[in-house]
Amino acid sequence: MNKKGWLAIEHYMVDSSKKPSPMQTYNFMGVPHVMLVDKSGTVVFKGHPMLRNLEADMLNLANDKPLD
Repeated sequence: MNKKGWLAIEHYMVDSSKKPSPMQTYNFMGVPHVMLVDKSGTVVFKGHPMLRNLEADMLNLANDKPLD
């Protein structure tokens, strides 16, 4: 993450005027919403961030460990 400069959380606003909308493309409802992606590019979690310990999840993903 350091090599790629991914040192901050990025926030995006959904532009619902685009068709298909990002909500339709990525199949999510509600805000806030988080998607965790492993090193191979697989989405391993989608949902409300309060449902996860995001710090532990990111450390596990960085160390090639599965999420609990």
